[in-house]
Amino acid sequence: MKELNLIRKDFRKVELKIALCYPNLYQAGIACHAIQLLYFLFNSFENIQCERFYYNSKTHPISMESGQPLKKFDIVCFSLQYELDYINVLKMISSGGIPPLSERRATPLVIAGGPCALENPLPLFPFIDFFVLGDLEPVLDQLISYLMEYKKGNKTLHDFQDIPGVFVPLTHRGEKISKSVAPDLDKCFHPSSQLISEASPFGRSLLLEVTRGCPRGCRFCLIGYQALPMRSRSLATLKQIILDGVERSHVKKVSLIGPSLSDYPRLKKLCEFIVEQGLQLSLPSMRVEALTDSLLEILYDAGVRTISIAPEAGSARLRATIGKELSTDLFSNTLIKCSEAKIENLKIYFIINLPTETAQDIEEISTFLGTVIHKIYPPQHLNLSINPFIPKPHTPFQWEPPIDLPVLQKSIKTLEKSVRKLKIYNYDFLDPRWARIQGFLSRGDEKVGEILLKVMEAGGTLGAWRKVVKMLGVSIEESQSFPPTLDEPLPWDFIDVNVDKKKLIDLYQRTYV
Repeated sequence: MKELNLIRKDFRKVELKIALCYPNLYQAGIACHAIQLLYFLFNSFENIQCERFYYNSKTHPISMESGQPLKKFDIVCFSLQYELDYINVLKMISSGGIPPLSERRATPLVIAGGPCALENPLPLFPFIDFFVLGDLEPVLDQLISYLMEYKKGNKTLHDFQDIPGVFVPLTHRGEKISKSVAPDLDKCFHPSSQLISEASPFGRSLLLEVTRGCPRGCRFCLIGYQALPMRSRSLATLKQIILDGVERSHVKKVSLIGPSLSDYPRLKKLCEFIVEQGLQLSLPSMRVEALTDSLLEILYDAGVRTISIAPEAGSARLRATIGKELSTDLFSNTLIKCSEAKIENLKIYFIINLPTETAQDIEEISTFLGTVIHKIYPPQHLNLSINPFIPKPHTPFQWEPPIDLPVLQKSIKTLEKSVRKLKIYNYDFLDPRWARIQGFLSRGDEKVGEILLKVMEAGGTLGAWRKVVKMLGVSIEESQSFPPTLDEPLPWDFIDVNVDKKKLIDLYQRTYV
């Protein structure tokens, strides 16, 4: 695989070897900003060699940089972006010749971070030596120092508890752990020399992190609670990263990253600067109220031909219930503006099986799509993604019951029929069976580890899940039925994401008023 800005060091001359693992395909991992950030952060230390590993079902894990096997490294570090990657985590460890259970492993040290670690690390409790909960930047120097001393035998696993935001499963006794927060992104390192690969879905593009966190508080959204507060880089900082990135990474495109990009106050100025540099631009999903006529004109000049929006629900009533109070007329009027601005393609995201959803709400998704097709965008220019709602820890909907498969499958069948009737052929649904497993992993406790290990050993397929769950007598439904008394402790309550649980309870109760 041809890559630009690969870092190679002499394996014999470094003090610490870190394997940075992305437990999914290369094409996804090379487009992950977290991997880019960690790779260049770790390699910024002269005495550290960080090499990357991506999941490949056909081979044992070997590094991209030197072809070394996983077990040759001192530290194995996983970035956990999706719960359904947990099986791949265990496959990579096991096929790398490393005992998956931490209590049976002397070396290497296996650590993890990322949004899923902060969400709820308990399902991976038996396998990970410690988790970094939250932002790495504030604790990086201390972490590296401790890892060096640990390798020399001067620190124990227990000592890592001294680092803010670090959760050590084997020594944890129920005490609260506050997440690590980088308060000022302008003071945080951002790679301008990036790994550039034609295999990336973004192409030869500079990944530019504009914001972290989101202030909107949509009740289903994990990032809207656990990643607070919203932080952003200054326009001057972003401009300099772009200029350095063009020089060092030889890119012709900038991909803006941030869950609250639409709320960035200098977004228009940033896009104007990108156009002035003769660069193209790509965007994540945008809030419709941010898509003004003047911004759309700039986006067109930057080569943007596809806009992504996320109504989430078909009806205004349900959108208000989940904390996204936007009228259907606002969506329609904005899409008309997009079309008039010569934005040729549209991607739309919906969530089904949301709390209080009715058959009428499902029908209104079809009505919404029909309006778009008949008045604004023809079906061949539409890309549709419909996914089941999955309850997440640290959100107001963390108490919701698990997915009811028959109900969800009925909704999907209804929508598929409508979508085909509208002649929309570019669409996808997440298999509801996998969605149910994702929910199980999202809100699981340390007992889930035994199930994960056996599922991995059985192949990791849906069939493996059915077999193991039946063999162990586990009920996903019962394990996800939380106490009706909302102030009772939940398994992940020991993680302090700086959101008052009373606020979550209040928002949840208001959902059903």
